[in-house]
Amino acid sequence: MLNLSGAEAIAKSKDQVQLAIKAMRDAYRALSPEASKPPVTGQAPAYLQAQLANYQAALARLTG
Repeated sequence: MLNLSGAEAIAKSKDQVQLAIKAMRDAYRALSPEASKPPVTGQAPAYLQAQLANYQAALARLTG
């Protein structure tokens, strides 16, 4: 419970709120580890590019 009856209590309450916010941020980051990974860059390997081209060609045939 936050006590806002005096300057010292307000300062202590502010610290408690800041700690709660930090705990929520840390919990969110722990649930979302992908955010900490660097983005994938560069070119895909040739076999994946060929597979994608085949899928795109098949989709083009199916959709007309």
